[in-house]
Amino acid sequence: MKKALCIILSLILIFALAGCGSKTVYFDKELDSEEAAKKEATTHLPLSLRAQNEFTLGVTTLTIDENGKFAGQYSETITNDKADAYPQGTFYSSNFTGEFAGFSVENDYTIELTLYNPKVEGEKNAESIDETVGIRYLNALPKAFEKSETEFTLFTPEAPKAAVPSGVLSVLPYGTSDNIELYVLYNNETGDIFTSATEDEFYY
Repeated sequence: MKKALCIILSLILIFALAGCGSKTVYFDKELDSEEAAKKEATTHLPLSLRAQNEFTLGVTTLTIDENGKFAGQYSETITNDKADAYPQGTFYSSNFTGEFAGFSVENDYTIELTLYNPKVEGEKNAESIDETVGIRYLNALPKAFEKSETEFTLFTPEAPKAAVPSGVLSVLPYGTSDNIELYVLYNNETGDIFTSATEDEFYY
């Protein structure tokens, strides 16, 4: 009798839970409620991004994990950053890390992110000069990641082209879709644009 009562109570509980709100799909993931979905979206990056989490901007490559922590590599020669001791310019390079937090979901294709704790491996801005070739070497962060608490926007592939900053359109692969069709990480302050596209996705 007791066993039968337990089974009946279990069935009642299952049906009661099944009736509590509808399922919702939010950033690729089906969750029990819209509130739970938004909570997931504000603590983790979209599921589909996790399989394609490398971003590039010319000389900078960035890999982001699902919690927003990232690691990157940067290298760039700026020839007009020169002096008598290094007439050929400055070679900027670093391995760097940091994290994005404070995810704010604006709509189905936009997430606002805040940059925290950007740092280089080794001593920041450590420099050396090779007088034989006239180049200064500087261990520095890329411009887009120099300042903590900088705001970024992450656009998902479903973002309409009409909804993204005009500069984003100039770095997209060739295509006729009304959507951007890849992930774009946009620095709201500097205007730097990182995309998840690989080189062979571009048509020149």
